[in-house]
Amino acid sequence: RSERGICVADAQARQAFVWLPSAAKLAPPDRAAPFRWLAQAIAASLGVALIHCAPIGREGRVALVIGQGGSGKSTLALTALGQGWTYISDDYALVGAGGSATCWRLYRSAKWVRDGAVRPSWLDADAGYAADRGGEKRMLFVDGACPSLTHRRATVSALITPRIDTA
Repeated sequence: RSERGICVADAQARQAFVWLPSAAKLAPPDRAAPFRWLAQAIAASLGVALIHCAPIGREGRVALVIGQGGSGKSTLALTALGQGWTYISDDYALVGAGGSATCWRLYRSAKWVRDGAVRPSWLDADAGYAADRGGEKRMLFVDGACPSLTHRRATVSALITPRIDTA
């Protein structure tokens, strides 16, 4: 982790206080999804799991797009968003079990490979909503780019494992 600082958390109160010497020194993955370790610890204490996925869907129901880094989760989620699908989050979400599993947005950022083999057609790497234009991956805050299609939570109804095949 590039997050070096001090953290005090109270899971029952659902509060944490974090001090960092410099947010500018965070590595790009930590800027897009900061304090995953803290979110995971608090979620676990509440009986909720932090899942490496990109939830997308329609009408209050989502599919969790799951897979390893580079498998196409973000590409599929951002492509679906461009087609009018609901978008919860990119890379990480909170999922709770119960009568029907619920998924909650953890981060509002999304990343895509600038010169990737596949790029959603609506994305412009130089658009004003791109919060981080450095490095191999671009980052944007999805709720700023497509506010009507981003939601905070939904019911999980399926799992998808994508694979990008450029052949």
